[in-house]
Amino acid sequence: MDALEVMDSENGRSAAFIDGFTEGESTRARDEVPSPYHEIGMDDYAQGFRAGFFKRTTPQRAARRLA
Repeated sequence: MDALEVMDSENGRSAAFIDGFTEGESTRARDEVPSPYHEIGMDDYAQGFRAGFFKRTTPQRAARRLA
């Protein structure tokens, strides 16, 4: 089971969200600029795109507080 299938099954994400997430990661990796639709769209695909494109990690300081 790959990471996207795990995210889908654990979080109940729609197929459109997962597709958008994958496209967002790919766009970020290619250093492309997202379209206005991807920046402000409110559907599952656009939200998934932003989640993949603007991937955030927990800062080390915050991670220490959580541990």
